Amino acid sequence: MWSIKKQVGFTLIEILVVTTIISILSAILYANFTSARQDARNKIMRTTLSEIQLALEVYRAQNGFYPLPATTPAACYGSAPGLYTGINSGSCPTHRLYITGLVPDFIASIPTAAELSRNSTCQIQYRVNDNISPTAYKLTLVRCVEGVTGAANGVKQSDEFARCPSSCAATGVCDPATNFFYESLATYSNGGQCY
Repeated sequence: MWSIKKQVGFTLIEILVVTTIISILSAILYANFTSARQDARNKIMRTTLSEIQLALEVYRAQNGFYPLPATTPAACYGSAPGLYTGINSGSCPTHRLYITGLVPDFIASIPTAAELSRNSTCQIQYRVNDNISPTAYKLTLVRCVEGVTGAANGVKQSDEFARCPSSCAATGVCDPATNFFYESLATYSNGGQCY
């Protein structure tokens, strides 16, 4: 009597189908996790901005004016009519103290652009209205928000940390069309919102 042995195992076609399904699912999950990581970093950025804002206000309460921007190295410092700016970006990688006088009494450390965002073009600008006793400031994280592809999924003017509120004229740094408005966050004192 003949006996038929049943083979146990998978055919090549079955293995290829399973491998294809796993690859597709991995790609979908990777895309979702990338978006979740970007969202988490953007939320951390907002929290950090709030912490620096609080430190600036405590500094002003104790000293009567806001701290000055750092003036060295010279390449990381700029001025416009009536505005003085400390900058931290890829071109100023070691210029951590773009705001002088906050560390360590008012905040443990000031983050660099590279610490806040994976956008290589991220730049932090701290601007004040006077180089002796500033009464207004604006701290802007320019092109730091990750995952923005346009106005639809970027920072809106109505957002808490929008670069400029709708009360500012849409020119200069507050021009949404030319100044990376939707990829930027900012905090400011009264009078500094349109810097």
